[in-house]
Amino acid sequence: MPMTWTEPEVFVTHPNGVKVYHTYKDNDRRMCYWYTTDECEDDIEMSNGAYIFDVRDLKVDLKPEDGEGEEAWHRRKILHAIDEGMLKLPEYNQPQ
Repeated sequence: MPMTWTEPEVFVTHPNGVKVYHTYKDNDRRMCYWYTTDECEDDIEMSNGAYIFDVRDLKVDLKPEDGEGEEAWHRRKILHAIDEGMLKLPEYNQPQ
């Protein structure tokens, strides 16, 4: 049975237009800590990983705020990393 590609879910869009997507394992299980800036590189098992990153590895000095959920904290860290130019971005996903 042929597989069809489905665009990954956007996790966060920076005000400058840069998008960060969820990643998946085996094209179906969404990963909790791994994200990508390339919509075509969303399966951590089948891609070369050039744009995939683990949010826990970001050298961002932000701690979770009281009552802040893990996904909200990830969003803040990723937005800060984009501001600081810490993420590798494909040509089509550059700040506008």
